Amino acid sequence: MSELYQIFSSTGNLIVDWALILVGIWVMVRFLVVPLRNYWRSHNSSRWCPTIFLPQLDKKLNKTVRVASRRNKTREYRLNLYRLSCSCKQRKYNLPLDIRRLCRHLRKELELSNLLLHYDDMVQCIIDHRVKDSCYKIISVRGYDVAVGFHPKSDFVRIYTRRKECHDPPGGVPSGHYDKFTLLLSQEVWIYGEAPPDAEFIIPAVVEMVSGYQKMCS
Repeated sequence: MSELYQIFSSTGNLIVDWALILVGIWVMVRFLVVPLRNYWRSHNSSRWCPTIFLPQLDKKLNKTVRVASRRNKTREYRLNLYRLSCSCKQRKYNLPLDIRRLCRHLRKELELSNLLLHYDDMVQCIIDHRVKDSCYKIISVRGYDVAVGFHPKSDFVRIYTRRKECHDPPGGVPSGHYDKFTLLLSQEVWIYGEAPPDAEFIIPAVVEMVSGYQKMCS
């Protein structure tokens, strides 16, 4: 600690000197160590935690948009819809265009600007359900896309898939809108008792996929 003390210019008052040292350490940890740790965690997690990357929006949106806080009207957040960035810093350490960057401020502004239409139905469904999961993986079931939202250490898995339409033939591929279904992985049962179409194909595919990621991070 004596070497650390020598880095700072002395004020002649030992208590003040140590107070300044502690403040300097706090600033370094708060604004350097913590951001670097969060950045490293986010980028390192991409090896065992897949995600969905969104298509790039028009470069005309590369500008700052100010929006008021929902709870505190005197507070503003600065958004950039092109970069999918927000000054709230809730999800800033995720990779560029990562769907997990979408905090509630970005989601709301995308909705108000009618920009959600630039994304496909499956992505819109995930955004509509607030992008709650740590990992996202798109799998193919009978030739159509199903999105799986999960955390390797959680037993609950969210499935984003199409519903059946009344005109869909028996045994045919569902053509309805995307919706969310929740699976309790260990028991292979659907929460709230509602199963999606093709559940008998979705469950084994999801169990195999998620189990593989669970082994990677265990």
